[in-house]
Amino acid sequence: MITYRDKIEHYATVADRPAASNYGVGQCLVANATYASDGTVWTSGTAAAITAPLEGFSASAGTVGATDSILVAFNKLVANVALKATNLLTGFVSGAGTVAATDTVLQAINKLDGNIALKADAAAVNVTYTTITSITITNGVVTAIVGS
Repeated sequence: MITYRDKIEHYATVADRPAASNYGVGQCLVANATYASDGTVWTSGTAAAITAPLEGFSASAGTVGATDSILVAFNKLVANVALKATNLLTGFVSGAGTVAATDTVLQAINKLDGNIALKADAAAVNVTYTTITSITITNGVVTAIVGS
């Protein structure tokens, strides 16, 4: 059942509310809970709250607490991720080896760097080719190879 108060549609249950694609952009109340539609999906809350910018956002590292507001928690999460991206690789020592699932990221980087360093530089490898001019075979065994 639908009723109107103050130009806002009120539905008794979520099942009474039309699909967001049929409703379009707007908001309604279902059992006194506000829902907003962007024309695709319904979201709990007012349209203003859903599309509001993050006013007051200021990244500041810390542990997210159970009593933190969503904005404060988001500030802390963003700052913590940024700190991880700028951490130094303290303890880095290049050394070859097989990367294992139990390695830390630093251990894996150490091993990969060492493995790369062990690979021969193709431009620095000298190969000498010899033209074979004769092969001597005695009793089915090669006994001499002469080249130039």
